[in-house]
Amino acid sequence: PNNRSSEPGEDDTAEVRPSGLAYITGKVLDDAGGYSASTFDAGDSAISGVTITLREAGLDSTFDTADDVLVTTTTNTDGVYEFYAPADTYRIDETDASGYISIASLTSIDPATGAVTLNTSTPNQKALTITAGNEYYENNFLDLTPWSITGSVFNDANTDNDFGGDTSLASVTLTLLQDSENNGSFETTLGTTLTAIDGSYSFTGLNAGVYQVAETDKSGTTS
Repeated sequence: PNNRSSEPGEDDTAEVRPSGLAYITGKVLDDAGGYSASTFDAGDSAISGVTITLREAGLDSTFDTADDVLVTTTTNTDGVYEFYAPADTYRIDETDASGYISIASLTSIDPATGAVTLNTSTPNQKALTITAGNEYYENNFLDLTPWSITGSVFNDANTDNDFGGDTSLASVTLTLLQDSENNGSFETTLGTTLTAIDGSYSFTGLNAGVYQVAETDKSGTTS
């Protein structure tokens, strides 16, 4: 679904390429302004200057070994990158720009329905087998500036159920849970942290999602 014949149709733009090579292109997009979280849509914006590597496995046919053959480029102001390459099996690797994390790469688009299949397990990578003379589009990556959750724990010494005038509590355990199945159960534990001397805590590097912060009461206190 992500390749086209080298013969341009009515709405196609012909690519001028060296003989015997395929054309590979895609985009790196920022999901922050998207209409739907964690998926590709018209609200996503381009990220320029992102490093993209076209990786061939080399003689041992194994990726990420010493004999891998690498070609590197960067995305332009429209977030677009492109390569020309001979027929082979490749892996396209994205190196996240500063301040971004990858959340998905585009695996395929159903030509009948337009439904997309996303790779969220290895979102910085896209596998691709190409044939010389063809064009391979929509090899896209979706990135996001990570979210954070912050807060503080206080001691309500005057028992007025109000935050005003309260003292901070250090070394309180907070656990971050995620409703990864979207069923309201918060079944995934992502990590724990302790409050600082001023009672503050933070969880950083988060994707869009539904989270819950659970406090474990410090000895001698109740929530």
